[in-house]
Amino acid sequence: MAARFIDLIKDCIQSVFVSQSVWQRINRPVYHPISKHLLRQLKVNRKGPSVIAVALLSALLLFLTIAHIYGSVGAGVIWLMPLWLMLHSLICSARWIYRIVALISRQGRDGVLDEVSVIPPGRVFIYLAICKVVLHEEDALAWLTLLRKIAAGIVFFALVMSILVTLNGLENIDTIRLLLLLAELSLLCFVIIHEHKQSVVLLSLLPMALSRKLKGQVDGTSLVIVCYAVLQILSFLLAMAGPATIQVIAWHFKLSVDIAAVGLAMTLALFLLIRELFIWSMWRTVLHQTNAESSVLRYSTHVGKAIGAKALVNRVY
Repeated sequence: MAARFIDLIKDCIQSVFVSQSVWQRINRPVYHPISKHLLRQLKVNRKGPSVIAVALLSALLLFLTIAHIYGSVGAGVIWLMPLWLMLHSLICSARWIYRIVALISRQGRDGVLDEVSVIPPGRVFIYLAICKVVLHEEDALAWLTLLRKIAAGIVFFALVMSILVTLNGLENIDTIRLLLLLAELSLLCFVIIHEHKQSVVLLSLLPMALSRKLKGQVDGTSLVIVCYAVLQILSFLLAMAGPATIQVIAWHFKLSVDIAAVGLAMTLALFLLIRELFIWSMWRTVLHQTNAESSVLRYSTHVGKAIGAKALVNRVY
């Protein structure tokens, strides 16, 4: 009875937070025979720099940009953290989107998608397999996930050290404000990691949802990238508008609201929730177009556990 109740709770959570469910299926090693066949097709058209090289270069450029802007606006640059994260994800995602669209288009031309439509889980099975193959090429997804975790740790350590130095010069410490600040820092580090997961899920679901419009590789890639960028920018703008709206309402009704104390946490929380809503909408669209059920994620396109930092290092050495 207890196990059935726990499974029911898990199903409810997975139906609401689709990004985590899809992420768990994508962040797996590629072992399935169909995945290996897709990997051979992918290697034939391998061109351009690796995703890791692009990610490291873009991270360096963004870090230099943030350092330059920090000298002008100070700590206000933290409010733009979602924007920096999305820019980094967009630069890295463009190549992934191009290769995912190319593989989906090829399966459509070869008639593979029509053949698998009659067996469970059908097209979604192929879509997920394609995303897994592209994302795990050269262990790119695992390395980028590890890079985000390291960045989150560095940011948290640097900000905590700054707080400790500031508190050392104060005589009176507001405990509530300090706890709120630590909660914001924790949420900020969580956003650094989870934004990467949501971006990967979003770039995977968009080609699936727009598969009927992917007639040509170049046109299809451009369409997906434009939609991806629009959703990213829209989520940032809506998140930033949340505290501003609360402040306007408080001013209109003459309410006392300390936006400076809760504004950053509200912005970060809205940022994640809005993107989760976009992902949920994309997933429902995919299920509707493929005539699949939400339980399709239970079908396995992999063998083995999710790739972690220890397993990744073992691969190298």
